Amino acid sequence: MIKCIHYIDKYMSNGGGMSLFVGDIAIDEIIITVETNRMDVRVKKITLEKNFIKKDEFLSIIKLENPEVVILHTLKYLNKNLIKEIRKENHKVILIVHDYYPICEKNVLLNNRKQICSGPYEKNCIYCYYDKFKIFIPLDRNIRNLLHPFYSLFLRKVRWYETRLEHNNAIISELDLIVFPTHKVKTIMSRFIDPSIKSAVIRHFQRVCISRREKPEKCEFAFIGHDSYHKGFELIKKIYKDFKFGNMKIHLFGEFKSIIRSQNLLYEGTFENKNLSSPFSKFDVLLFPSIWPETSGRVITEAASCGKYIIASNITSAKEILGEYEGLILVENNEPISLRMAMEKIYSEWDKKKYPLLPVKFKSVIEYREKIFNILGGKNVGEN
Repeated sequence: MIKCIHYIDKYMSNGGGMSLFVGDIAIDEIIITVETNRMDVRVKKITLEKNFIKKDEFLSIIKLENPEVVILHTLKYLNKNLIKEIRKENHKVILIVHDYYPICEKNVLLNNRKQICSGPYEKNCIYCYYDKFKIFIPLDRNIRNLLHPFYSLFLRKVRWYETRLEHNNAIISELDLIVFPTHKVKTIMSRFIDPSIKSAVIRHFQRVCISRREKPEKCEFAFIGHDSYHKGFELIKKIYKDFKFGNMKIHLFGEFKSIIRSQNLLYEGTFENKNLSSPFSKFDVLLFPSIWPETSGRVITEAASCGKYIIASNITSAKEILGEYEGLILVENNEPISLRMAMEKIYSEWDKKKYPLLPVKFKSVIEYREKIFNILGGKNVGEN
């Protein structure tokens, strides 16, 4: 087996899909991270210096472990010189894409006005940064363009946004391979990164999930995530009072800043990412109403491997990831009425629905790794 080292900026117990993905793919391998709350013998925590990881610390671990491949799961806190140093010693370096950080520092391609960014280039990134300050929000772009030279004199972050894509492209140009989870993500990101870099589209793996739940008389829904606006929880807040059927239940798993008192919303709290049997045994239909073009959406692969129904926004990659999975229901992006109608339809027709469905079979961790290494070694193994 090819030996790897993995780099992630945050490796948390409840850190979402990326932490779970890294923990699974790092088979008895070292994980380098800046921030963690996990007690794991594999984890090596390193420190920052002027917003970059300390090069000597990183390289000392590389030298000690001597991996064949260094797998980056993010570009945060990295720079071109570090990648060059790693490759000098004949280590291959690849990036597995989990979000849009290489082209959007906020990861989600949504600006501060909750709109899909028309293109993460210099001025858009600066507008997004300016929108953090209330004084700029009422101003149109022409006025902000006029003010920009003045503010750039004392707002140092402005200069970072002017060069950040150039900075990340410099890192990307040194990589041996970029692995995208879907063609959709590759298409979006390829407009803004160096097109000459070798890349591949490989759908994420998923371990077998077991959800012991008999078909109930009426289906119950679940939203797994958090209440940040890009995840689409705002859509649920807009529709739960208008349900045609007053006894529709939505289980909420994750971190929520405020709890709404309602018989429709059942707050279940957080759970360990690796312990899915408990939360998945409480619902039949997963809500995935994200309003950003999610790179992969680990929770939908988990739900599909359990035979759950999935109601997903059509801006996500759910269709590409799940293919012809019969339990996938697509709704219009950022349209609360579309979401409500889909929920009410499946609820009203539940007695006629087959459940649980035949699970989707995904790649295993071993198959996923083998495909990456075959492509890295120059073998033509096709995409997906």
